[in-house]
Amino acid sequence: MKKIILIIIGVVVLIAACLYFLSLLKPDIIPRSVKPSKVVEIYMKSTLGTLPDSKIDYDLAKEYLAPELKERFDEPGFIPLSYCIQDGPNDVRIDSEEISDSSAKVRVSAEYGEWQDMWEFGLVVREGEWKIKEINCTPFIVVYINTEYGFSLECPADWYKVDNPEFGSVFFSSKEEEPPMGGVSLGARIEIFVIENSESLGLEEWIERNKTQGGPVEEVLKRERITVGGQKAIKEVNTSIIVGALPEGVEIGNPTTVYMAKDNYIVQINYTGRDIGLEAGYWGHLHEFQCLLDSFKFQ
Repeated sequence: MKKIILIIIGVVVLIAACLYFLSLLKPDIIPRSVKPSKVVEIYMKSTLGTLPDSKIDYDLAKEYLAPELKERFDEPGFIPLSYCIQDGPNDVRIDSEEISDSSAKVRVSAEYGEWQDMWEFGLVVREGEWKIKEINCTPFIVVYINTEYGFSLECPADWYKVDNPEFGSVFFSSKEEEPPMGGVSLGARIEIFVIENSESLGLEEWIERNKTQGGPVEEVLKRERITVGGQKAIKEVNTSIIVGALPEGVEIGNPTTVYMAKDNYIVQINYTGRDIGLEAGYWGHLHEFQCLLDSFKFQ
């Protein structure tokens, strides 16, 4: 009997030691938190005021975001934009949960009169806790592929597209037509240009040289180095150069441009837009712009 007890104690000690050393080698493999689906549920009930039993608490919601998602947003009201919706659903439900080592995917449906597949949450383990790394709006995404220059990206399915692949450009717009408001375009617009870098200039030199050509230069409010499609890139947020007066109630966003060098080309991605009243424009579609950047890939 004494021998059996010693064996049991030895096994318990061995298991505890293995778990301890595993936690030292791979601290992100063994989450101590609640399940990924529960994290998503708490996040939604803390951020979507239209849900039953919801209690808005943005500070609590931010605790469930991975640093790489949280740092994208400077404004305190970013969380509603992270869903890429304008109206909150009547209810939500968890459809599936897939866990693989230190990552997980949770798919969620939303009820807008009828149930529809709505979001896919990507989660990772950070310091032993499940954190939301990305939120993808599943029904609104289509894949655009440019075979001429070898890149692809995801864009909202209901946006309008003007494609000129032979010239290395494509435009996506949240509105189909220019509204009759003194020539002011509302909504949001994403433009992608592929420009030949015939002199093989460095990225910063190319930016500075081309900014000074043809017309007034925008003031750079913020410049940061980021990675897009596995390539080093530079992101600039600029002031807007407005010619003439804006119609009453129209607000213009700060033009944002991302530059990256690939082979003998410069890829330039512009994001612009204008808002009026409650109609989503520049500010209302910032999440879609970020999702496009996250999905950008070179073939």
